[in-house]
Amino acid sequence: MSPLRGRSEGGGCTRVIGCGDSPVLAYDREVVAKAVEHLSQDHEAAQCMVVGTYGPHYPYAAPRELFDYYHGRVTLPATFGPGYRDAHPVHLHHFKKRDAETARKAMAAYYGMVEEIDGHVGQVKKAFDAYCARKGTEGIFIYMSDHGDLNGEHNQYGKMMFYEGSVRIPLIWCGPNIRKGARIETPASIMDIGLTLCDLVGAEPPAVQDGASLVSSLIEGGEDPDRFVLAEVIDRDGKNAVRPGRMIRKGRFKLFCYEGLPEHDRLYDLKADPGEKENLAAREKKVLGELKDLLRRGWDPATIAERHAMKAAHHRILNRWWTNHPFEQTERWRPPAGLERDFTRK
Repeated sequence: MSPLRGRSEGGGCTRVIGCGDSPVLAYDREVVAKAVEHLSQDHEAAQCMVVGTYGPHYPYAAPRELFDYYHGRVTLPATFGPGYRDAHPVHLHHFKKRDAETARKAMAAYYGMVEEIDGHVGQVKKAFDAYCARKGTEGIFIYMSDHGDLNGEHNQYGKMMFYEGSVRIPLIWCGPNIRKGARIETPASIMDIGLTLCDLVGAEPPAVQDGASLVSSLIEGGEDPDRFVLAEVIDRDGKNAVRPGRMIRKGRFKLFCYEGLPEHDRLYDLKADPGEKENLAAREKKVLGELKDLLRRGWDPATIAERHAMKAAHHRILNRWWTNHPFEQTERWRPPAGLERDFTRK
């Protein structure tokens, strides 16, 4: 594991960067192998299978050949470096000053991990198609992620923010009657997946849902220009004050706000400014007002902050219990012998 160097000041996401093996890569190999093994068997009952990989995710470590391939090809983001410093109080709390070479290594490793996952998805899809062929049935295959990674954009790493690198994720559908090669521009959300699946298979959905079915867009090609999606986060500013945040995306515009910081509202035109470099909140007052009205519907930051504090208190109690009463977690995955030790070695 000696190639996994590149430590930079401050720790966090960029604590380990490089090429080689890692617990993340090892975990994903095992998960995919188990999924392929399951699909190689015949099952009488209908199957709904979720294959959850951990990557691509920091620590930024990719197989050597993929890391080397991307290291000479990556281009640093336009919002990276000393010339760009986001003055938002919550963003400053996350600011990470990294040199250009560290950023390039992080990008190369992350891109390598993305390609590694692409290969895993191909393995599962091939096994899934073979399973459906043996059963003489059709299946629905979905590829998605839960979040992205800023990976140097806006001098930030990881998730936890509303910039596109963090909140924009892949959502790909494949199945009977779904249009091949179609690209849907209307914003969609993870919350839409359950309702869409129920709609596709003719099942009754749960009574209360936050999402919407995407079937008309997937099959018929219709798009709703009034459709919008929301995202939420709880963070802290530089003074350690809790700041619930909410984002809305509608059409070409995106707005995000943090409670108690209206002077730092951020409005971006993603079509004209995909890098999110120019805040239009002061100029586009009409758009700002319309989106802010939608954003605040059903949002109760005070209750959110109260429940967050309660959950934190519960966690402190559980952590104290765990410290005094440890037990063997038989269902927790463990890295192969020696890998975790080698990977975390200073």
